[in-house]
Amino acid sequence: AANAQFAPAYLGRARARLGQSSGSWPTAREDLVRAITIDENLAQAHLELAALDIRRGEPELALESLDQAAEQAHASPLLYLNYAKAYLVLGENEKAVENARQANQLDETMLETYRVLGEAYLVNGNKYQALIALRIFTVYESEDEQAWAWLGASYADYGDMDAALGSFDRAFEIDKNSFAAYYQRGQVYFTQEAYEPALKDFISALNTDSSSYEANMAAGKTLMALEEAGRASIYFDRAKGAARNDLQKADLYFWRAQAMEAIGEPAQAAHDWHTLLDLPAGAAPEEWLAMAAARIKSLATPTPTIATQTPKDTLMPTLTALRLTFLPLIVT
Repeated sequence: AANAQFAPAYLGRARARLGQSSGSWPTAREDLVRAITIDENLAQAHLELAALDIRRGEPELALESLDQAAEQAHASPLLYLNYAKAYLVLGENEKAVENARQANQLDETMLETYRVLGEAYLVNGNKYQALIALRIFTVYESEDEQAWAWLGASYADYGDMDAALGSFDRAFEIDKNSFAAYYQRGQVYFTQEAYEPALKDFISALNTDSSSYEANMAAGKTLMALEEAGRASIYFDRAKGAARNDLQKADLYFWRAQAMEAIGEPAQAAHDWHTLLDLPAGAAPEEWLAMAAARIKSLATPTPTIATQTPKDTLMPTLTALRLTFLPLIVT
């Protein structure tokens, strides 16, 4: 009221609104945009806007805000922490690790850096580093069910199944319907070729979040391993609307094409193989593209050959970061 052009007041009001509920996000975002309009060098407003856009599922917008804050906030761990979160959502996992490390090096007392670092290491396949970071985080933040689920996956990757199952049990103690715990435990069962319990966990995860790309794809791939292509195609269809980037689209079309062939739908299979080939360069591995070209040629013949079953190790769903909303931890 005293000064309508005082940018920190809009930043402060936005923070207060963000502390209320997700229903206040639109007005909070308006305040942050207003603060930046008044003072484009107010780095804290850019950082808050980036964090909010990540929670809203808009990582590209978050990166724009972070780039604008970079010069003024180059020494802030929050800059690199939010870069890491945005890159995780986008599937750029190596960049996520790099930025999470930078955030942790700038402030080793910031607890959330261990959480994000653990997630980033996990999706990059760095088993031991993920285990260390997540153990540190869960010692001090024992009520974060998602972190316990990630820790369980880390223990499983490292070969300690007792500790893995104990971590999943802890996640279920916090939330008996934990999406993260069901999904990650399902991944563990899958790697052990225990497909029935894996499928049960993936379906339980979908009962919590039916729109999850990761869980739908995992259920579909598990059903392919069980030679139930008809049921698998249902989950691949559900995953299609949730695919967020070209890497996920490539994974989807590669698997759905195989399912379509298996259930006697050559026209749809050919369409999916063509769509896979039409994706931007780098979206799919070269061996997938070679297989797509071979299958298109085979399906075009009067008596197409039967698709060769992909080796089981490629059936394993990629352990990707869970796309759950980042809620502020106190510490996050």
